[in-house]
Amino acid sequence: MLVKVQYLAVGKSTFARLLQSACPDWEVVTEPVSKWQNIQSQGTFNLQQQKSGSALMRWSYTFQTHSCMSRMKTQLQPPAPRLLQSEGGAVQVYERSIYSDRYIFALNSFELGSINATEWAIYQDWHSLLVEEFGQRVALEGIIYLRPEEQEVQQDYLEKLHVQHERWLLDKSTEVHSESLRAAPVLMLDASVEFKSDPRVQHDYITKVRRHEEHLQSQ
Repeated sequence: MLVKVQYLAVGKSTFARLLQSACPDWEVVTEPVSKWQNIQSQGTFNLQQQKSGSALMRWSYTFQTHSCMSRMKTQLQPPAPRLLQSEGGAVQVYERSIYSDRYIFALNSFELGSINATEWAIYQDWHSLLVEEFGQRVALEGIIYLRPEEQEVQQDYLEKLHVQHERWLLDKSTEVHSESLRAAPVLMLDASVEFKSDPRVQHDYITKVRRHEEHLQSQ
């Protein structure tokens, strides 16, 4: 079972570690950031650093292509052997996915103008082709949305990403090109609550995540 955790600058690493610690029978897969920072071409190239300032227009499409492909490779990896022996079945939890790449980050880049209309059309075309080709191997069965309060999202870029999250996961107004993704149940957790150092909140959130997983398994 594939589940994605979606969050926006609200203690994502802490929550990922919390999930892994509380659910040792699951596999929690973090974003492949090191691959974006260490591209071997002529020397080592940090593509992630090109996503700001004057380099934004030049490298946005390149970055979104590379990030989506690296996420795709991660999601196509088979479950670890220990997961296959789990009584409840293999559970893989991803820190974002190929779908957040398209419906949050690439879409936002297009709306901001750092990806032009031709690049956006090409991106959508090959993204749809890959999703169709790999089907259930990359399909999500559920989503966990660690949602910040709107007043906590202040930087302009982060605010725009927050709007994209709300459109897709809360308002359901984003045009999603996958029936299974549209139907994927979303568990929303309040990220404005201090969970990093409060064991009671951590226990409450893990309980909700476990119930979410049980609900998905029963479907």
